[in-house]
Amino acid sequence: MISKKLYELAFEFKKIKLWSKLYDSQVFAIELSGGEIAYCSVMGHNKEHFALAVYIGDKGWNSFLKCASDHDGFTESQYQELLYSQECLQVSFENKEMLSPEEIEGVKKYTEENGISLRGKNSWPQFMKYQKGFVPWPISEKNDKKILEEVFERILYIEDECGFKNLYLEDFYENFTIQKFSGVKQPLKMEKLQIADSIVDEFSAEFSISNELLDKISDSKKKRSLDCEIVMVPNPVQENKKDVPRCPYMMLARTSQDKLLMNPMILNLEEQSSEMLTAFANSMLENGEIPSEISVRDIRTYKFLERFCEETEIKLVRKDDIPVLDDIYIDLCEHFGVGSRGNDSAQ
Repeated sequence: MISKKLYELAFEFKKIKLWSKLYDSQVFAIELSGGEIAYCSVMGHNKEHFALAVYIGDKGWNSFLKCASDHDGFTESQYQELLYSQECLQVSFENKEMLSPEEIEGVKKYTEENGISLRGKNSWPQFMKYQKGFVPWPISEKNDKKILEEVFERILYIEDECGFKNLYLEDFYENFTIQKFSGVKQPLKMEKLQIADSIVDEFSAEFSISNELLDKISDSKKKRSLDCEIVMVPNPVQENKKDVPRCPYMMLARTSQDKLLMNPMILNLEEQSSEMLTAFANSMLENGEIPSEISVRDIRTYKFLERFCEETEIKLVRKDDIPVLDDIYIDLCEHFGVGSRGNDSAQ
């Protein structure tokens, strides 16, 4: 349930129409009372999506950079995964039909009690949490609500004091600095904050696989090659009704004779990496497809298979591109009714 205070602050934020003054790339930072940094991006300058996105800490900032970067060189699977890669809290102003019945009930209750009219487009506040690999979901955690309250309060202070006059795009693009605001009361302290200028690959997985299985693969006759890639499957699943739906991962594997090795899906790539690798190894044995060489094109799959290939004396090669993997992934998307970049009509 959204508190009266958070509703009040959200409507106050809407009144100042900060999106008319800022572009979404004019990011600024707010130091929270607990010491964490909240990176803020205001959307709505193009008069389409009116929102405030709050990215918390290095993890949040990394996801902002990833979403804001050039995606022209992305593979089909990377493009789909990008859609589920944000790490932020977002308050947006939507049309009524975009909200769930529970959200509508909460907004109506607050506005009726406070004499607020919800006329026109983009009038209904919606409070969502974005997590990598998960479907965007209504905010429910107390700490997330507290963070939004703090951010809104600081933004209203800043608007009252200086009107966001010192947010220069060249600072971000040339010097990789942004304006940071700290303090809990007016006047707030302003200073330049040096920020990371590149995306950090956060994937790390230590596998555990039986020596017996490793020995079987090592001792098997190796022939031909495999093209492999770990992908996110764009078909969210929900283990329990109260859980936030999330997208599973699977290993795509194609032999040089166009045979697909079917591998099971897992929900948490880092926590279940051993399960994925064991299933992958068993699939090779069951199909009699022990390759002398495995080709990959992305750093995540390379890191995932690196030690395994060393242990089993399989050559691991990273290539610039493996187009056939895109074809397989597009077929997978179509199976789940999800469009690719070339066919978004299915979404």
